[in-house]
Amino acid sequence: MATGRLLAATVALAALTTATLTAAPAHADTGRHVDPSGDAPAIIDITAFSVRNDPDRVVMSVDVPGLRSRGGFAFEYSASRYGGLYVFVRENGPGPAVSARFCGEVTCHEVRCPGVRGSWSRQRHRVRVTIPQRCYPAALPQPGVFSATSGSKSDYDDAGVLRVARG
Repeated sequence: MATGRLLAATVALAALTTATLTAAPAHADTGRHVDPSGDAPAIIDITAFSVRNDPDRVVMSVDVPGLRSRGGFAFEYSASRYGGLYVFVRENGPGPAVSARFCGEVTCHEVRCPGVRGSWSRQRHRVRVTIPQRCYPAALPQPGVFSATSGSKSDYDDAGVLRVARG
């Protein structure tokens, strides 16, 4: 009887191990665009823009070699180049301020959704936003159209547009 239980436990353990090792990993589609350096003031000069679009969230980031503790960045997630969900990250002191708006053809409205986050890292020269897919206030675009811009009092930089399918 003990041999039967041992055999059953061994088979169960082997089945569990096989299921764990063969489970499909979470998938995310990604895109990256390199933007020319020197086409905007250094503190807002975007040199790279990347997107990860997975089933649960979108992560967008810009690389800004001259990033300091002041400036503003806008990240767009939509079905076309204009309109959609905009997440704004501004820095002017102790930490970034993050806000989101959804703009249709005529009007915009504020979006309040737990989980929309922004980070500002001078050490990594990167500004990043995370947007849970559940926060998109309309049918999810497929593929998503993503863009990023930066601005200061006197100038701006546009990182271009990426089309990235949801993984």
